[in-house]
Amino acid sequence: MIHLITGYKGYEHIKSSDQGRFNAAFFGQGQFVMNIGNNISASITSNNNVRILDGDILMHGRHISINHDTYEDVTIATGTSGKNRIDLIVMTYERNESDGKEDAYIEVIKGTESDGTATTPTYTSGNILEGASKNQMPLYKVNISGVVLSSVEKLFTVIPTYKDLAEQYAQQFQQACETYLGALNILDSSSEILANELANQIAGALGVKQIANSKQDSSTAITTSNIGSQSVSYASSSGSSNYANSAGSANSVAWGNISGKPSTYTPSGHTHDDMYYTESEVKSLFNNYLYVQTFSGTISSGKCTFSVAKSGYTALGVVGYYCSYYNAYVIEHRLFDSNTVIAEFPPSCDGYDFKSYVLYRKNV
Repeated sequence: MIHLITGYKGYEHIKSSDQGRFNAAFFGQGQFVMNIGNNISASITSNNNVRILDGDILMHGRHISINHDTYEDVTIATGTSGKNRIDLIVMTYERNESDGKEDAYIEVIKGTESDGTATTPTYTSGNILEGASKNQMPLYKVNISGVVLSSVEKLFTVIPTYKDLAEQYAQQFQQACETYLGALNILDSSSEILANELANQIAGALGVKQIANSKQDSSTAITTSNIGSQSVSYASSSGSSNYANSAGSANSVAWGNISGKPSTYTPSGHTHDDMYYTESEVKSLFNNYLYVQTFSGTISSGKCTFSVAKSGYTALGVVGYYCSYYNAYVIEHRLFDSNTVIAEFPPSCDGYDFKSYVLYRKNV
């Protein structure tokens, strides 16, 4: 049966189960505490009392709240000397089968005393989305040793907000990029790479770095700053041989006094392939590293979808977006677990141009 929820029908037709299913679909099924307020935190205020502070719970889509800056006190029965016991503090959801009214409240499920190791008491576990009329979400385990309320242990999970997740994933991607790019010894910084649109700018940096690392050692190279200190041999006059103290003193040797000179200097074909990388070697280096491809499109219905599949390459991530609505580049970090990227924008961006810059690594 079709049920239009967010539509006007002339009468009240939206039920709590409708909102519950939406919450479960959007935030996730199961039961957990949301990251707001004091997160349902607990403390022992006396030997017979535990105080539960404010916070919000999603229980199979049902939103349950302890109002801001309020709290709930729960009473724990005094134990027996020489005995151990475990109680459970639970959030109970209950729906009246006859009239359909729903309620939520905190209660204590008292455990059984034991001379040795105490066991956790049982509780009702029902799926509200599937029609269960009762469900109990464990919040805290209360340990009672003899007559002493010794400790409370948290049993629930606090789910981070979307903002927390976005910042966390952005940081993880940034660290992954820096680790990977650092291993390649790229000369450009990560911010420079994000600004580059042409793949050969990145490849060029790699090639230059490779050449610089593999060829002439700067500690043995003759430069304009150290040429004056290099030792050379010269002849001061015909039939005599002396040695200059430095290259600077060799300037006084007359051309005619130099013996063994060839009469002509005929050019001959040669290469420097043993000293430098050849053109083919440089191109090979370029092609074996990184590649950036630009994807363009028009934003429609608040999003733009494109495939990053590229034969022979592995997509490392989206390193930047450009939106003509903002007339600016936006740094975006996203690791791929599929070949399809959906870039989402506010509805106000519909009809504007969109570009995405995807960083690839060639498979070698």
